Amino acid sequence: MPKPELDLEDVHILIEEHQYLIKMYLYDKDGHKITLTDNLRFKSLNLDEKWIEVVKKNKLGSEIVIKTKKIQDDKVRINSQHKLDEIIPVPATAEKFNNFANRLTQDKELVITKPVKIQHPTNLVLLPFLPHV
Repeated sequence: MPKPELDLEDVHILIEEHQYLIKMYLYDKDGHKITLTDNLRFKSLNLDEKWIEVVKKNKLGSEIVIKTKKIQDDKVRINSQHKLDEIIPVPATAEKFNNFANRLTQDKELVITKPVKIQHPTNLVLLPFLPHV
């Protein structure tokens, strides 16, 4: 069965040999951002070490600085997955919550490309016409 096409907001276009920050957020059902607490743990999967180096990440895993490596082809596609992996219980609770596999997960396609160059910049500058009244 073919994989459905991802929307543009599900695709990140990255330039080779550049650094990027990936940030993860949680929102409630009404779209309000939830403040992240120290007992949350996020995980990013499929960040292929052949193409991406994880430079640094915070304790929660919700912020990751990556550096793209030099590529040989025009572009490389990586299907990454970012998710809330677990909630570490407070001392009063004995149970660990980590059944988020299908609920709090987002797939992102990362496309690493060569730098873009403008070969024929135009010298035509169009300004708006303002008539005298």
